[in-house]
Amino acid sequence: MSPLDAITDGAEVTAPRQLTTVYGPLWVPADDNDIIVRFLESQGQWALLEARLVARALPEVTRLLDGGAFVGTFSLGLALTRPLEFVCAVEANPLAAALLQRNLDRNLTGQIVVRAAVLTPARAGELTGRFSKGNMGGLSFTNGARGDQLVYQPDCISLVELWHNNGPFDLIKLDIEGMERAVLDDARQLLEVEQQVAIWAECNDSPHSLDLAELMLSFGGRSLYYASWPADNLGSLGDSGEPIFPYAREAALLAANRAVAPNDELIAAGCDMVQISSRESLRRAMWLTPRWAPRKWWTDKTTALVAQAVHDLSGESYETYLSGTAGAGGSAVLTREQLEARLEAAEALSKERLAAFADLQQELVDLQASLSDLERVAAERLAEAEINRQRAKRAERSLANIRLQAPRNQQ
Repeated sequence: MSPLDAITDGAEVTAPRQLTTVYGPLWVPADDNDIIVRFLESQGQWALLEARLVARALPEVTRLLDGGAFVGTFSLGLALTRPLEFVCAVEANPLAAALLQRNLDRNLTGQIVVRAAVLTPARAGELTGRFSKGNMGGLSFTNGARGDQLVYQPDCISLVELWHNNGPFDLIKLDIEGMERAVLDDARQLLEVEQQVAIWAECNDSPHSLDLAELMLSFGGRSLYYASWPADNLGSLGDSGEPIFPYAREAALLAANRAVAPNDELIAAGCDMVQISSRESLRRAMWLTPRWAPRKWWTDKTTALVAQAVHDLSGESYETYLSGTAGAGGSAVLTREQLEARLEAAEALSKERLAAFADLQQELVDLQASLSDLERVAAERLAEAEINRQRAKRAERSLANIRLQAPRNQQ
């Protein structure tokens, strides 16, 4: 079956279309509501600032492993800043992989290898992934994946296999929807030896990202950075008007064996990079990163933004503000003291919940440790049983030989 045939279950697969972008002509899925397609159509880019940020950690000529490549925007964006000698792009969605191949062949000059496969810790056979309609780039093959669209992928490959078949690489980029930690942990021995390779991994608002940071810190030989940048990049392809997601930011973790910082141009564009030394320092950096904000907050003046936020927190609306109808229907506008008291109570409750969550996490760690101990004891008992079984077999053979020789001795 061709990759362009209908491979999804419950998803309408129609002919792709071509867009004009900063990367060149780009083939994209036909769905007008797909998040990445909306950015490419409106602004001619998706996460272009991401590629410019990570390029600062790379050699002049780069060999790239693009894990979770979708239609190729990361590789193509990086190629605008760094000559790419070789690109190995892995994409689990067969339909997107076919578009990826077209886009890289059309817009790159270096050697290209495209794999339509799931990047996993080890070969797992046929897998089923899910994504929500309008977010094909969010396809996930984790156990907790959600979405009404299914994708069946019979092929999978590990990071170690990709390195041995197509490496070495200067950069390993992973945007594989929750499988980043498992894939990197599976390749721990390789990555601890190949300390020259930089690692760029998606960082979402999830405890998974904290676990991922701890793993990347444990590799050694590299500094770890938390990078964030605006999802919108207005003016990247002409005048594109208002942002699609005001104040929303994307983020990633970068492990590199050199000091990395955004230049003045990237800082002016809203990019940020913070060195991470612990799980807690990443949690703090993520806390200060806006992932979403109401569209009505979009304004050029910080003071107006703060005023709007305070009105929202106070339960005020512009329709009733100073109109003589405020508080109608039994709802009253909060005073500053009441608002501060509520915020303090909310903060205290949040700390309490976080502490309870930390306790539950520790219980889980303890249970996992106990399970590991039980598994080790069971393995030792099985090994002892096997030794005893082998001894018993040797004893049976010896007894049989004695019985055979007994008549001869009596003679």
